[in-house]
Amino acid sequence: MRIFHEHDADEDGSLSKKEFNLMLKDDPELGVMMREKGLKAEYYELNGQDSISCTDYLLKMQLNNRLVELFRMIDTNSNGTIEYPEFTAALLRDDALRDVCLLNGINLEIAAFRQIDADNNNVITIDEFMRRMRLAPAEKQISPATKSS
Repeated sequence: MRIFHEHDADEDGSLSKKEFNLMLKDDPELGVMMREKGLKAEYYELNGQDSISCTDYLLKMQLNNRLVELFRMIDTNSNGTIEYPEFTAALLRDDALRDVCLLNGINLEIAAFRQIDADNNNVITIDEFMRRMRLAPAEKQISPATKSS
């Protein structure tokens, strides 16, 4: 990924948060693509580290794309949030949500919805979903199942 390597100022094979944000600023197409997919720079942080390698960035991009797709599939009324009935229906209907929850340490038997709804306002936003679900390694993430009608 040429743009990634161009912004690796110290040539250590990874981008600091500052370098990463500069890359997004300097490449308007990348920024637009991320916004269109519902992705934010904060979704690319890896377990509190201060930098991200090109390989980890690409894995994170795949993971984030799948998570945004899964969020949109669960949000059946397309209002940009997941309500409790949508969440429970998805748990019953789709293995993908169950698998992602389990990979992220969410106990499905003990108020799974509440474990994701960080502000307890009875809806899960894309930010809450992404923050909670980004903990699983990309290689273990399950591709979302086809949305049921």
